[in-house]
Amino acid sequence: MIFLKIEIKNKKENILLSRIELEAYASFDKKQTPSTEEIKQELSKVLEIEKGLIVVKKIHTSFGDASAKVFAYQYLSKEELKKIERIVEKKEEPKKAEAKAEAPKEEVKKEEPAKKEEPKEEDPKEEPKKAEENKEKTEQKEKPKE
Repeated sequence: MIFLKIEIKNKKENILLSRIELEAYASFDKKQTPSTEEIKQELSKVLEIEKGLIVVKKIHTSFGDASAKVFAYQYLSKEELKKIERIVEKKEEPKKAEAKAEAPKEEVKKEEPAKKEEPKEEDPKEEPKKAEENKEKTEQKEKPKE
C-alpha cells in the first residue's frame, strides 16, 4: 500500500452548479504521482462521502517533489454530476486471441492494376527554347553587377 496524505486547503461552494470546488495538497511516498483513482479514494475518506461524487480535475506536481496540488469537485448528488460532467466510460479491449481470430474474417480488398503513365515526350521545338533560357540565366549570373 502506498502512503498518501491529503490536506484540504480551500473549499469554495458553487451553488449554481451544485458542487464544492476543492483545492488540496497531496503528499505521497513513491516516485510517481498517484492516479486519479487513488486521489479520489483518499479524498472520499477525508471528506467522508461516496467516491462517485468526486471528480478530480487536475493533479499538478513539481519536478522531483513528492507532493502535488489537487483540484477536484465534490458534487451534492449523482444527478447533478451527470448533468454537468461529461463521463467517458472506458471500453474493454478485446483479448489478443479474439483479435487474431477476427483478423482473417476481414475481406481482402481487390487491388486494381495500377495504370502506368508513360513519360510524355517533349516537343523538339521546345528543347532549343529551354536551352536558350538556361544560357541566358547562366550569363546573367556570371555578369558582375556594375
